[in-house]
Amino acid sequence: MSYRRCLVATDFSPNCEAAARASRSLVEDPTLVRIVHVLPDLVYGPYMPIPDEAVIVQSMRRMENEAFARLDGFARDAGLEGATTRVLSGSVARAVTRESDAIEADLVALGAGTKSPVARFILGSSAKAILRSVHADVLIVRADEAAASRAEPFERILVATDFSPASAAAARRAAELADATGASIAVTHALDPAVWASIIQAPDVLAVSDTTDVMDRARLERALRAALTKFNDEHLGGRAEEILASGPAAKAVAKEAEDRGVDLVVVGTHGPGIVERALLGSVAEGIAVKAPCSVLVARARAGGEAGETERVPARA
Repeated sequence: MSYRRCLVATDFSPNCEAAARASRSLVEDPTLVRIVHVLPDLVYGPYMPIPDEAVIVQSMRRMENEAFARLDGFARDAGLEGATTRVLSGSVARAVTRESDAIEADLVALGAGTKSPVARFILGSSAKAILRSVHADVLIVRADEAAASRAEPFERILVATDFSPASAAAARRAAELADATGASIAVTHALDPAVWASIIQAPDVLAVSDTTDVMDRARLERALRAALTKFNDEHLGGRAEEILASGPAAKAVAKEAEDRGVDLVVVGTHGPGIVERALLGSVAEGIAVKAPCSVLVARARAGGEAGETERVPARA
């Protein structure tokens, strides 16, 4: 695999263990995985007595030692005995983002709930904030017990595309994952009439010769199927099943994933600029929230893939 450094953020839940197991199969060297747990800051309200500094330091040290012990067991259970571990504190998203940047991670792996529609909708404030702030690809793992214990966590991959350069980068990443895991792969585009009406203003997107082509549903579908085939040939080696879905993109992709029993949806998004950090990309975040399976949000980066860095001692 082309992922070189991975950061796994854990709250010690089963889905976080599944995320750690998945990361083990996606990195070239498991010793370049770092597993972190974030302790909350100690907060004292206006009506609570504030302990002296020695008590606070002692409490934090005890919490850190307990967390390190749990991290050692977590790494061992996930098959990542060679991984480094670190205990952080403060805001989860800020701590994870700083640590990810410090080790120049190109993948951040998280666990998230899978069964509850409410849990999927909320996603988790920390997970959503991490999605919006980190510079690496983000893998959100939702797995039942059987999937979590498989040696190869992904058997069926679905790539969501809007034919943009970010989607092309995500497709190439999905192809690498399929090569590494032996997974089957499909690619889908969602025809949202409300969105594609705007193509009348820019018909060259689908290389149609006449704007009237996009005003006719049958002609538009033919143009989109041709675009899917071209995308498949150029970025997935022509091996993917092609699916033209219908409706708002996030909802349509999530439905295809559920109907086809997909293990992983891969979607591209642009690099984390100011607007990107605020919004992530409504489609990418919508898929991350709505999909019933794991989701890889692959970021398009200027200048290619993340580079190599020196290892940072885990407990420095």
